[in-house]
Amino acid sequence: MNEQTTVYDLGDISSAAKPRQAPRRPVTTQPTAAPPPRAAPIPGKNPAHSQRWQALQPGAATAGTLSLFLPGAGQALLGRPKLGLFFVSLLGLFVCCGWAVLATLERLNDTAALLGAPRSLASWILVVLFAAGAATHLAAVLHAHDLGEARRGRSRPWPVVSMIASLLIPGWGQVLNGDRIRAVLFLGGLWHLAGAWIVVLPVLRYLIESPMVPVRPLLLGPVLLACSTCVLWILATYDAAAGATMRRLER
Repeated sequence: MNEQTTVYDLGDISSAAKPRQAPRRPVTTQPTAAPPPRAAPIPGKNPAHSQRWQALQPGAATAGTLSLFLPGAGQALLGRPKLGLFFVSLLGLFVCCGWAVLATLERLNDTAALLGAPRSLASWILVVLFAAGAATHLAAVLHAHDLGEARRGRSRPWPVVSMIASLLIPGWGQVLNGDRIRAVLFLGGLWHLAGAWIVVLPVLRYLIESPMVPVRPLLLGPVLLACSTCVLWILATYDAAAGATMRRLER
């Protein structure tokens, strides 16, 4: 009886039982890519340059002071040249129109009479132009002060400096203190007094040149105007010093 033996090859079974390893990829050494070149810095976008420019920009007191003497200068130094040009051009327009009306006042009065309008029409145009110029000046000061406060904040005013400033120009010390409402009151009062003196000075000249006119009744208006001017100056000086002292005590 022949016995048949079957031989099983277990090689495939053992190889299947073992986990297959992923074939290793050949390592290739490739040169690393060089970093992209940096773009050249733009002069207007340089952060260090912008920080230095912000440090040189004026604060609220300086910007308001600049626009007080030259409307639009504070806006120009704070990076708003278009607004600065707007304020100075608008004020220049009012000044030129007022000078033109004043130079041709008599002829304008005659023309108004011929057209059936009151002869005082040209004088009222002068009043309107004067008021518009005063409003433009005050708006330029307040706007420059507001821009400076938004950029640099308020400064700590010195009472002596504010007092001397308002002693020179009523309202200037209030601008340094950051009291915008009081600055408008005193500067607006100064503009009103200036307009009143423009009207009164020709009257005084007429009184001086005409000794036959009764002077005492007509001098009441100029005397009251002079007293009002002194009162405005004293109040502005005292208020500037007191306001600066309160500002320093608050901090």
